[in-house]
This record gives sequence, C-alpha cells and structure tokens, in this order.
Amino acid sequence: MGIVIKTAANSIELDGVFQIRHKVLAEELQIVPANPGKRIFDRYDAFPESTNIIVLANNWVVGGIRLTQRGLSGTRADELFDFGPHLQPRSRYADCSYYCLLNEFRKYPGLTKALLGMAFAWAISRNIQQILNPAPDSLQGVFETYNFRGLAPVGDYRAGAPIWPGLLTLDELDDAMFEFAHRHEMKNVFDRFQREFFRPGENVIQQGDPAYSCYVIMDGVAEVRVYAPGDPNPRTVKRLGPGEMFGELALLTDRPRTATVMAVTELSVMIMEREDFLNSLRAGSDTALSIMRMIADRMADTLQSAMKKSSGAPGA
Repeated sequence: MGIVIKTAANSIELDGVFQIRHKVLAEELQIVPANPGKRIFDRYDAFPESTNIIVLANNWVVGGIRLTQRGLSGTRADELFDFGPHLQPRSRYADCSYYCLLNEFRKYPGLTKALLGMAFAWAISRNIQQILNPAPDSLQGVFETYNFRGLAPVGDYRAGAPIWPGLLTLDELDDAMFEFAHRHEMKNVFDRFQREFFRPGENVIQQGDPAYSCYVIMDGVAEVRVYAPGDPNPRTVKRLGPGEMFGELALLTDRPRTATVMAVTELSVMIMEREDFLNSLRAGSDTALSIMRMIADRMADTLQSAMKKSSGAPGA
C-alpha cells in the first residue's frame, strides 16, 4: 500500500494531525514544549480559511502541513513576524505552518517534495501569490531547498523561540517545481483528489483486480505490464511519465483491470475515484477535456504501436 497525501477530511484525521504535530515538534525535534494532552493546535485550526494537508501510512497520520489563506482575522504568521514590508501590493497570500513528518519518513525519497507540491498546488488553485513561513530555525534548510527565501536572520522576534522568517513568491518557483505544482493542481476538484506515493517495484494496480479509481502521474515513471494466460512473465507494454493517466478505461467499461502498472522510480500519483472521474466527464468541464485528451493520446499510441508490429517496422 502506498503512502497517501490528501487534505484532512474528518475529525479523526484532524485529531491525528494535532497528535503528530506534538510527536514531531515537541517530542522528536523539541522545538516547542510538550504538553499533557500530547496535541498541538491553535485558533487558526478552526478557521474555514485553513486546510491541513496530511500524509497517511497504513491509514495513520505520519505528517502534515497547514495552509491558511489570510482572512479578516489574519494568519499565525502575522503574529510571529512583520511580513508587511515584504508583501507585494494587493497580493493574495497565505500562511504555511506546522510542517512535520515523523522521523522515519523524513528521509523517504521525494515525500517532502510531494507534500510541499500539494501545498503549492493548493495556493495556485486559490490564486495566492505569496506564502509566509515563520519556520523553526531547524527547518530552514528544508524550505530553502524549495525556493523560500529568508527575510531576516534567525531570531526570536515575536515567537518566543528561534524562527526563520521565510517567504515564497509563487512565480519565483524554479521551473521544475512550478511544473510539478501545476500537475498537482486541477481547478475545482483539488480538495477531493488524493495523491499516493509508491516506491520502485510497488504495484499501483494489478491485472484482474476490480477497478474503483484511475490515476494521473504527478512525478516519476511507471511501467504497464500485461500477463498472458498461463505465462508467469509479463510483457511490458509501455512506460508512463508525468501528466499521463492510467486505469481510466476499466472505469468506463466497468471491467477488471486489463494490465498491471508498477512504479519504476519513486512515483507520485493523483487518485481519481470512480464517481469523481465520471462526474467530471458528465460535467463537460476543463478537467473532462483534459481527461478525454489523455484517453485519445493513449488510444493513438496503442494504434500506432499495433500498426508498427503488423508491418514489421524496425523497433516493433
């Protein structure tokens, strides 16, 4: 089972977020004081402008990050550092806070990129231009890697503990990260879609299994394999990369999976559940058009491959 990255959608997931903040920030990193309740939360968690993006492993919360779009009551960042002089005129901005991952997952390849990619996609989907981040000083390197720039040296400021005041302007993302974030973002449906993370060699779908969802590759490479009856060795059909969809035909035909798809590299995918997929097609939205183009491209590639094999063309 892959690691799932999604928005917290119920009270159990939110309580898991509060507990993992305490486990990481108070117990592992000792950035904030421990408390008897073993949970960390504040008033911004109750605001409708806040979204918690969480990491699940075996259905347990193992990490997360909170984004709060600035409303009438401000953000947590406003309380900790004066970001005002650094904001673009009339820009829409949000606060990034409580980034945390359990120790055993902090070195999981690509997981931090996938989590922050979701955060950036959340901002893009809301037309936010800047993300404020008064981060604990020990996390400065993490955020600098992903284009946050420091506005002042590490200091206590109004936080009562050392923080690194960082700021990300979305149009300053490097090309690779900007493209990655845009692949994560699908307008009007961001909060419903989950992202799942697979290691090399793990199967995303298995030939013959029932189909409940389809997938779009966010980052990495996957391989499509087909098993013939009685043959234990699969035939590799093609490789798939970022932006490509798989698993959708089984949803349209209501038949079992016709192929196995395996992660070749570290793989991040967007999961579209059956109803979301079908509703997008029924709605005739931009998302539906994008889906239909993916299906058409897949069919064209399959037809072209079949024609090469039937003609005996080189490389067939």
